[in-house]
Amino acid sequence: MTLFEDLQQDYLHVDGIQTVTYTDESASTSVATVKADTQALDKRETSLAGQLGLQPNVKVWRVWSATLEGMVPDKGDSITDSESKVWTVKSLTETRHGTTSIFHRALCEQQKYA
Repeated sequence: MTLFEDLQQDYLHVDGIQTVTYTDESASTSVATVKADTQALDKRETSLAGQLGLQPNVKVWRVWSATLEGMVPDKGDSITDSESKVWTVKSLTETRHGTTSIFHRALCEQQKYA
């Protein structure tokens, strides 16, 4: 196993990993086996969430690239968690090692239903 493959599979050793459905809203395609976990908001994300008026229905999802089956995350996409709550991606940052994508941090707002 190469270092890149090892980094891409780090999610196997992280507590709190859940299987979510990631939906590319622009292409109307989904991957139902994506591995993700939630993270605390960092300073930049806290500031951005406040500017966008997202709090308190905001969460950061760390979405593991190796499980996206080639899908490239983008703003406006959605994540459906294990409780069937739907989260809309408002901001993304990607962590790479060289040219290999490891994970995406997605600042998300929970969708509201009437």
